[in-house]
Amino acid sequence: MVPRRSSSFVCSHAVVKAERRVSLVLRTIAVAGFAALSMPTDGMAQFCFRGRPPPECKSQALTEFMLGARFTEAQPLAENLLVASAELGALVNATSRSGFGGTILAGLNGGGARLGIKARYRRWITESTALDLAPGILVLGATSSSIAGFRAPGFTAHVGLAWNDWVALAVQFELVRFVDERDFGGPSRTNASLAAGARLGSYAGAGAAVVALGLVILYAAAASGVD
Repeated sequence: MVPRRSSSFVCSHAVVKAERRVSLVLRTIAVAGFAALSMPTDGMAQFCFRGRPPPECKSQALTEFMLGARFTEAQPLAENLLVASAELGALVNATSRSGFGGTILAGLNGGGARLGIKARYRRWITESTALDLAPGILVLGATSSSIAGFRAPGFTAHVGLAWNDWVALAVQFELVRFVDERDFGGPSRTNASLAAGARLGSYAGAGAAVVALGLVILYAAAASGVD
């Protein structure tokens, strides 16, 4: 009985630590978003908080928040279907149609925390619509289950169709490894999942990230109270 309680405590402690890291990143996203909102706009026509193709915007901030759902659960790795993430970064319009950049991300997938980085490519279809491609690496994660342990690194990517940098419809793919504690030292397993949802950008994305910060703090507080 003692080893089983010890294993559960260690897993729970790892989840809480990961969620605290998510909370820290989301605080950074919120602070950066508010800083960008308060920056003067005179003489800064080439840098935009709400993205547009050149010549209006040479570069832009990326402040995005996604809310969606997995197509399937995957016990014991994912105990629910919720997918939510916030991203902060920047993008440079290298040509009249193509932009390149990167973001840091923090979020939840199936109840487990995720931290990672993404490369970003944006293809401007018109002045108001764009196609986003974003492959990335998950450098840290956790699961909501006491019998499953996340193993970094993982892979994540999304494809989105954005309108006016305010909202986008997106499909997300994730491939991660985990260890089932019931296997008693067995090999790690892999899980591939698809999720779909909406992504908010610009001011809406920054505001949603602030709201998400409060929710993550509550989630972490509740998890820390579980024995």
